[in-house]
Amino acid sequence: MPTDFLFTAAPIYTEAPQSELSAPEISVSTVAPPAPISTEAPPAPTAAEIAPPAPTPTDFLFTAAPIPTEAPQSTPPVAKPSVASEAPPSPPVNSPLPALRVLPLGDSITWGWQPPNKATNGYRLEISKRANGSPLEFVGTQHSGDMTNNESEGYPGFTIKQIQNVMVLDSKPNVVLLHAGTNDLNGPGGPDNPYETAPTRLSLLIDQVNGKCPDAVIIVAKIIQGADPGLAERITAFNDGLPAIVANQVSQGRKVILVDQSVVGAAELVDGLHPSDAGYAHMGDIWFEGIQNVANQNLITAPV
Repeated sequence: MPTDFLFTAAPIYTEAPQSELSAPEISVSTVAPPAPISTEAPPAPTAAEIAPPAPTPTDFLFTAAPIPTEAPQSTPPVAKPSVASEAPPSPPVNSPLPALRVLPLGDSITWGWQPPNKATNGYRLEISKRANGSPLEFVGTQHSGDMTNNESEGYPGFTIKQIQNVMVLDSKPNVVLLHAGTNDLNGPGGPDNPYETAPTRLSLLIDQVNGKCPDAVIIVAKIIQGADPGLAERITAFNDGLPAIVANQVSQGRKVILVDQSVVGAAELVDGLHPSDAGYAHMGDIWFEGIQNVANQNLITAPV
């Protein structure tokens, strides 16, 4: 009788032959326990014993007949990768910093002002720490803080246009750090200084810096946040316009990049406008990463 079928009505014989691959019967009928194993050879069966008895109608039930094929292969478990066995990613390899002559350019945030009338080292202190002995000189006509090298072109209270009118660019920097626009957006605005055209005014200032310092890399910042909700909204709109300004400069073959100082938030300000010491340190870290970025691209020329 063929046995390669599944789930059929199979007869139950009183003495069923044992199969190496026996599927469990789907039945709750009582099964007689197996006969004890005897060490004596059984007597030869007679012809009547060989032929199975004819099944009766009551001998049928639905059961799973065995399939005389190879035993099913179990699927081996998939080994999960071990996190501990994975090698950690290699840190980025930074190029050595060339000699730096850095011009910080902007308003009181560049100068390092804190209330009530405190002159601090601002973000320059953190840049000096991160430079870690590499040749670094800050240049400019303004001085603030107790650092020996405390120069900048930071003008407290000045708008972009006012900075452009007074900035001195004769120090021949090879890196310019530009953070300007806070006073444009914190002021009354109006027809002489509309909020909407502040990015355009910054672009004109960048043009002037490029004309005077064509070999310098200009690192332009999205400016830091302000605590006042109205000011914060205007700062966001201003910052959103800067990528296009920088892209236009780059399309002209100029060495201009953008960094995001807007991550310095209201919690890092002392008066809702100027950074705390921690805020200035945060700014210094962002500036330094920008400097390292352009150094890795070999964009910084040796100072002359």
